[in-house]
Amino acid sequence: MQQNQEQFSFHFSDISMPLRIAAVAILSVLAIIGVGSTARYAASLPKTQSNTQTNTSTNTSQTNVPTNDQTNPNITQPQVNPGGSTSTTARCSTTQKNLFTNQYNSQVAAENTRHQNVINFLTSSGGSPSAISAENTTHANNLASINSQYQNNLRSINC
Repeated sequence: MQQNQEQFSFHFSDISMPLRIAAVAILSVLAIIGVGSTARYAASLPKTQSNTQTNTSTNTSQTNVPTNDQTNPNITQPQVNPGGSTSTTARCSTTQKNLFTNQYNSQVAAENTRHQNVINFLTSSGGSPSAISAENTTHANNLASINSQYQNNLRSINC
């Protein structure tokens, strides 16, 4: 009895389809990981607002207000205009000061909302403590930038 030689021979075409399926599956998983990583990175970036106010002059003899510390970077109470115009300068108008204060309060509120959304995302997705710390640092820097812009705006109208 002679056995069929063809039965025990190996042909590459016998495994080509499973190899193709495995390659497509691996590439699909890598693509999903890449898209997820990009979305997570995009969510962690601070949202920027366009600055519609421009400074025409700055007074360099005044010092900036100190920035918030890292332990509690949220500003819980908005700054309010005391209600009267100042008597030391004629250019400081209450209307402009109120506009700058409203702009400041809305920027701080938007930054606090952005920060809280990122912290919630990092917490729910199991973000590392270093990612949360980096977000807290970014938040503090954004608040310092908003405060600096507000102080410069007030100086530009001599308030």
